[in-house]
Amino acid sequence: RSYLDAKLFRRFANLQELFDAFGDVPSARIAYYRLAKPSLEEWWQWRDSDALLQGRFAGGRLRYAPLNRVGIYQALYRRPPAGKLPEAIVELLARNSPLTRHEISTRLERDPEQVVPALRGLEESLQLHRFNRHRNPWTTHNRYRLLEAFDTPEKPERKLLLQVLRSLGPLSFAPLRRETCLPLAVLRSLLSQLQEEGAVTRVIVAGATRLFVYALSEELEALQAPIEGKPVRVLSWRDPMLVHLRREVFSRYGDAWTHAVTRGGILVGFLEMWAMSGLLEVRELSLEQPELLPEVLVALHEHASYQREFNSDVIRVKRVEGRPVSELGQHARDMFISAGYQPLRDWLVHGPVMAEQFSARELDGYLLWRQHIHPQRRFTDARQAFREMGGLRSEYELSLRIQGRFFHPRDY
Repeated sequence: RSYLDAKLFRRFANLQELFDAFGDVPSARIAYYRLAKPSLEEWWQWRDSDALLQGRFAGGRLRYAPLNRVGIYQALYRRPPAGKLPEAIVELLARNSPLTRHEISTRLERDPEQVVPALRGLEESLQLHRFNRHRNPWTTHNRYRLLEAFDTPEKPERKLLLQVLRSLGPLSFAPLRRETCLPLAVLRSLLSQLQEEGAVTRVIVAGATRLFVYALSEELEALQAPIEGKPVRVLSWRDPMLVHLRREVFSRYGDAWTHAVTRGGILVGFLEMWAMSGLLEVRELSLEQPELLPEVLVALHEHASYQREFNSDVIRVKRVEGRPVSELGQHARDMFISAGYQPLRDWLVHGPVMAEQFSARELDGYLLWRQHIHPQRRFTDARQAFREMGGLRSEYELSLRIQGRFFHPRDY
């Protein structure tokens, strides 16, 4: 696990080096954390120039892949449209610019519930890919575009298998098949052939039980070298490291988690955390070793750096170890305070937040003042109200904002 942790979280100078190593990535977040200088500028440049495409290239999983990798997936998984509706969608997109699901449904006069599975099938058969140019993924609709045919490389199965082992290996047979989506007989034959050639080696991992994994022969020396340090990391739901940990996380924590916490590649806890409007909300933080909390808070701050690219720089913690923050012991609370958190209502908050608090009466009074309902802020007549507020929804709302009695319709 220490080797996998060091390998999967090594830093790259640019996106070209990263994709040479990983082949494809699930999201911009994964690339962001693995750049020597974390930034999304290069990512936007690649995506906006169509050097990077988003689609369901293998096994129905949504991925980003550079152009030089798409041909491998097309050679293995591309299929013609199956059915009248998929064929109609392909014909429609061939004549039009990228369209949203709603636009496709409207132009074909079909129920959106019928269009959704058809689009999914066309994505998985590599007929379509997603075409998005917005930089905020939470405020846009997916647009679909035909995926052009790319050159087919020689021996695509072999290239894909070596790519997966290079990016995620060592892997046992089951996850290796899941990541490549190759037929069982083809995968077994390829592994046997690569072992005979000396390109791949089967390694026995000793532990509570013996596990056979496959690794590139060129990695054997690095596998045996000692790894210094055990960094604590917060892993997002789609992080490549979870290829090795997902079953273990589910067996320990069930469905309570959204982010795993590891130390040196070993699972030590979980977070239930969601990106909200303007902040990152931690609804649950649970650790098997409570003394790791200071290191976890440092890792959480690093993980939240991606959100700061979207002007979301606040972390709000609501529960720790199944208890509300208000019931935390003083020792644990001091750890949060030392990490830059401050108590606010029933939370612990990190970021540029004003500590000043107002009562509900003060907020209501300010709201009435700003809305020109307070007697000292009312308008002299309706014309002034329309001029300064632009318009009002009803005569009743207008009457609340006019000095003295309100007469209709002579007042305006």
